[in-house]
Amino acid sequence: MQEEIFVRGTEVRLSWADPSNEEIIYSVTANVVTRDVNSIFVTAPRNTKDYPIARRSEVSVFVVMPNDDVEEYSTVFDGVESETSIFPLWALRYPLLRVSVKRINKRSFFRLDLRQPFAFCRLQEEHTIPAAYPYVGETLNLSGGGMRAYVPFRLDNGEMLEIVLNLEPYRIIVRCEVVLQRPLRPGSKFYAEVALRFFSHPGEDYEELLVRYITKEQLNRASINN
Repeated sequence: MQEEIFVRGTEVRLSWADPSNEEIIYSVTANVVTRDVNSIFVTAPRNTKDYPIARRSEVSVFVVMPNDDVEEYSTVFDGVESETSIFPLWALRYPLLRVSVKRINKRSFFRLDLRQPFAFCRLQEEHTIPAAYPYVGETLNLSGGGMRAYVPFRLDNGEMLEIVLNLEPYRIIVRCEVVLQRPLRPGSKFYAEVALRFFSHPGEDYEELLVRYITKEQLNRASINN
């Protein structure tokens, strides 16, 4: 029953096409705030001007269920219901049309297994402005809050890095902290596996871009596997 799914606090993933270019797909995480007979109201993106959406735009809504299946629903955007000094609310038409159930593990829905090179530099201080990214590592998996990767030399826990991720069509530069390091066997291509926690990137909402990329890739992979 939808009334048991879309309750206050439920986390959902919203996805829709740009009103002027259907090849551009936006994806954001939101939370259900309230619901009435005709609409559910969810938190809008923090930077709404960066996520254009038109009234009556078709919106896909993804919900992770308790058994870790991901249910997909379809609805339309009915506009901004209210806007306060805290946050705006988006109205989505209710009830929603159930589209499919995707057999995706909850962890993998929010974390993408990804093997590709990335460039990085070491920061002596948080406000350092790097001139170049001389080192190359390799990603293992990626989420909106961090990633695991291989690096070519020892890094200290707590050390700060700035990394460059080329995730077509995005080029994301983000700063991170080393939170865990595990040396690899002698003779390996890289020195260690590390866990990195993203913490800042001045002037850009890197988390929304990462979530958008991860969602698109996960849904593409699910479509191929199904």
